[in-house]
Formats: sequence, C-alpha cells, structure tokens
Amino acid sequence: MSTASIETIAEITEGKMWFQLYHPVDDAITDDLLARCKAAGVKTLVLLSTFLHLLIVRKK
Repeated sequence: MSTASIETIAEITEGKMWFQLYHPVDDAITDDLLARCKAAGVKTLVLLSTFLHLLIVRKK
C-alpha cells in the first residue's frame, strides 16, 4: 500500500525509481500493477513472495 500512485512517484522522481511488488492473490491486480509500472517507465522491479515468508515464519 502506498500513499501515492505509481504515476505520481514516477513524475516526482523523473523515472528514477523502483517498484516493490508483493504478489497479490489476484493475478489481474498483478497484471494491472505491472502494466502501470511499465507505462510509468519503472526500470527496476523487486518481487517478494508472502508465501515464502509464511513458510519461514511457520517453521520457527
């Protein structure tokens, strides 16, 4: 969750930004976010998996 949109951050940073994506359950949301990142000129994408995080937490 962010307080500003991908597009707003891209404008403020003049495209010098990266996007961190926690993969949502709904693939349509992921597709929309990735399309918006591409349109905004995001060059670096960091993917994180909450599923793996849950497995690590459960083992402890």
